[in-house]
Amino acid sequence: MAAWRVPGHWKIEGEEYKSPIFQFGVSQALQREIVVLENGDDGYLNPANCYGLLDPGGALVENPARGTSPATIESFKSVPFSTVLEMLRSPRPPLLLEFDGVNHYSPFVTHPLVTNAEIEAKFAELGCHWEDENKLAIVGNAVTYEKIDELSKFLDKRLKVDAMAVMTPERRYDLERSRYGNRCLVVASSMEGVAGEEGVAPCSG
Repeated sequence: MAAWRVPGHWKIEGEEYKSPIFQFGVSQALQREIVVLENGDDGYLNPANCYGLLDPGGALVENPARGTSPATIESFKSVPFSTVLEMLRSPRPPLLLEFDGVNHYSPFVTHPLVTNAEIEAKFAELGCHWEDENKLAIVGNAVTYEKIDELSKFLDKRLKVDAMAVMTPERRYDLERSRYGNRCLVVASSMEGVAGEEGVAPCSG
């Protein structure tokens, strides 16, 4: 596997087949179909690619034999979103990956649903709270400033926000989810802090 850690290993001229064969091999080793959604300019491309696609009976989908050529199994098959949704609702759903369209794959990982109790406990720990019942903004203080990295991680991993601004007495933070790579929240800061002990942090999911 060491060679696969070198960027571009699967792009060697004449050996481009290695990447889909590898993905197919993983699907067989895990005994799970692998669906890859490719990120395009206007969202995910439709159809998606499914490695190790199975038929309703649980066997690998084959291309029928033609003349003297035997039946073959392709590394991946194109499947429309409607089929992907049906697969995800099945008792044994496929593994789901996102391809950034360039050179990086990221897994979709499910987490338990976040609860109001979890949010309230975390906000209390981080010195912030919802501005009002609409839950469209966060009010933070000096403790929020000290723990901005932890707040960013919580908003990224648990609340799944795509963009937000955090105002603390010391600094202003603008967070925006990156489009490529692991799609984490990227943080930029400025000295535009608000006066007093609290600041408003508008956010969007």
